[in-house]
Amino acid sequence: MKWRFFFLGIAIGANGPIFAAAPKVDIGGIVKIDQVMFSEKSLPPEPENHFYNGAYLASAFLMIDVEYSPNLSFYTELDMDGGNLGLAYLELSEIVGSGSSLMLGAVPSPFCLEMSNSSKSLPFLYRSLATSAFAPCSGPGANFRLWGEHYVLNAAATQLGVGEDSSTQRDDPWGGSARFLIKPIANSEHLVHLGGSVSYQTQKDEISFKASEIKGRKIPALIGTSLDNDGGIENGKDYAVLGVEAAARFGSLQVESDYLLTQVRREGADKLSFSGWSAQGNYFITGEQRAYNIETGSFQGPMEILKPAVGAWQVALRASQINLNDLDIEGGRELNSSFAVNWYVNTYVRVTANLIHQQIWPFASAPQRTVDALGLRLQTVW
Repeated sequence: MKWRFFFLGIAIGANGPIFAAAPKVDIGGIVKIDQVMFSEKSLPPEPENHFYNGAYLASAFLMIDVEYSPNLSFYTELDMDGGNLGLAYLELSEIVGSGSSLMLGAVPSPFCLEMSNSSKSLPFLYRSLATSAFAPCSGPGANFRLWGEHYVLNAAATQLGVGEDSSTQRDDPWGGSARFLIKPIANSEHLVHLGGSVSYQTQKDEISFKASEIKGRKIPALIGTSLDNDGGIENGKDYAVLGVEAAARFGSLQVESDYLLTQVRREGADKLSFSGWSAQGNYFITGEQRAYNIETGSFQGPMEILKPAVGAWQVALRASQINLNDLDIEGGRELNSSFAVNWYVNTYVRVTANLIHQQIWPFASAPQRTVDALGLRLQTVW
């Protein structure tokens, strides 16, 4: 359900002025409320390294989409919890013919399948370890996309702000990312999806990566090259991330996997290499299929709910791993296994239970920790 408004306006399109007597404005949103509980048999002596149970507002976004004409629109997201503006871009479609678009403004950075899938329809509470650590951020710039029945090509160039602190005496870093995929099989019942992605980011001084699959009132920083914001990899010059992805959908069953390799160049020191992967599958026991967005090459929620009286029920399994140790850097490594159950009550409401078994080998060669987490979520979208 969306609220739609009409007002007078004028816009400039790819082929000249476009006068719209009544541009259409769609206002939607998403709210996620989480409850997280942890269990660990052998607790470390330091209280700051404990995992604490708690409930919190995971996210609350307001999304506004203004359509000036069939070929020109504006989209923005507002974080209602933090008051920050997220994505905000002007999109021109059919810029070089059908199956093309150009976004200008604060644009998304195309990268890997799991990052491309919308957070509101992930089978788990959060994305996997490697994606959370290595995926590029969105930022001011341009994003160009081409797509067809059997392919998607998406590239973006952005500049990331480092804040307005006058003590920051350096240029804002810039970066770029690209994603390409092919779909050798694509029909209503079966889909096979293969692709790759690359991102590059300039960075002066410190470079940091952090990984986590769960959030809560207090999550100790155990895995990451920058912990508690105390700094990251010194003398960083730039870094690149390479990714490969594969996915398939066979009726109610959908599977996918991502592998990410990150290489960091440093001034006066050897290059670093970090890596991570995830493999997951999900199945609708009530017979639904996950929808597939042909324009972005990404999976969404169920196409429709077949049995409104009971809703749509989905089960999912995932394994993921990340290694942030190399040469003189000990960022730690982690191996997780997850099980999730999703109940789509209707098109607008979803309830999720996500159990995560975490095997953690923290930074600085600290002893291994085994932590079990149960996350519960109530989500509504409109």
